[in-house]
Amino acid sequence: MSMVERSPFLSRITLALVAALAVTVAAVPEADAQAKKPTTKERDAARDAYNAGTMAYEKGDYAGALEGFQKANSIIPSPHAQYWIAMSYDKAGKKEEAIKAFDELFANPDVAKIGDEKLTTARNRLAELKQPPPAAPEPTPPVEEKPPEAPLPVEPPPQDVSAEQPAEEAPPEPAKDDLEAKGGLFEVGLITGPLFVSSSHNLHEERFPHGEYGGMSWLLGLRVGFLYHKYAGMELEYAHGWGSVEDPPGGAMLGGGDSAQFNTIRGHLLGQVPVGRFIPFGLVGVGDLQATSDRLGADGDFLLYFGLGAKFTASKIFTPRLDLRFDLTQKEDGNFGDGVALHPEILLGLGLTLGR
Repeated sequence: MSMVERSPFLSRITLALVAALAVTVAAVPEADAQAKKPTTKERDAARDAYNAGTMAYEKGDYAGALEGFQKANSIIPSPHAQYWIAMSYDKAGKKEEAIKAFDELFANPDVAKIGDEKLTTARNRLAELKQPPPAAPEPTPPVEEKPPEAPLPVEPPPQDVSAEQPAEEAPPEPAKDDLEAKGGLFEVGLITGPLFVSSSHNLHEERFPHGEYGGMSWLLGLRVGFLYHKYAGMELEYAHGWGSVEDPPGGAMLGGGDSAQFNTIRGHLLGQVPVGRFIPFGLVGVGDLQATSDRLGADGDFLLYFGLGAKFTASKIFTPRLDLRFDLTQKEDGNFGDGVALHPEILLGLGLTLGR
């Protein structure tokens, strides 16, 4: 038998075709994965359904929990949703459905993402559900006696309590996006910071000559707000401030100056753009600014203000924030049409969030 010598050129062509085929096969899953990447709308819908399932589970509404987790898993499949689907079936007493759901969970190649604690719980629970029921005791042959005695009571076989009542579990962990901004939240908080009253203010009685307030006055007050949408809300504020009146030019008063008191009450609309737990915002509002001192008397002016700032959701309750405000009042001996006096202020706040 003669042997045909293989051509080196043919070998190179064969290797090139095999390499091209391998690259093509590897690229197809990658292209499919990119094509199946969930949209923002799908992620939002899956997150809302998952949160609805979590809240229902915490309330003992396992049918509602099952509906929420199944909907979330149908939009974006995940081992976390599969775990809670199986637990919801189990809590609802649906043994066969629970076994099937646990089997599907462990068939998921990403099952390790649910964490070691949940993996252990799922394995133990599946093993308990698959245990066969205890065998019935064999009947005792009747004993013929004269006179016959009443049959002794037979104790029922011991029940497998662990199979009927699942081990107590910690409530489901809150979804990470529970701390993101949303509508329907109330906030109550404290505010404090410096107010810089303009030298061209009109905060004095006409019977007193104009004077300037000290460079910085300190405010302390209360803020109450309501976010009716994740992007918008309204707030009311009251603050009291402490400052001073500067000495008049060319002379000095006894004691080097005079104390002054400030009060402001105001309300504004707030617009914000949440970026996760960091929330920049802007605001515009109106109110009244009042000043009282022995040197300048008591007077109040209409206040128009705007500002910007940012807040951070530190927890489900606490939200610190920083505001930079620009207060506008009428100028000395004039109205808004004659010009405005600008009073900057910097406010630090700590809010308590209600309804999250």
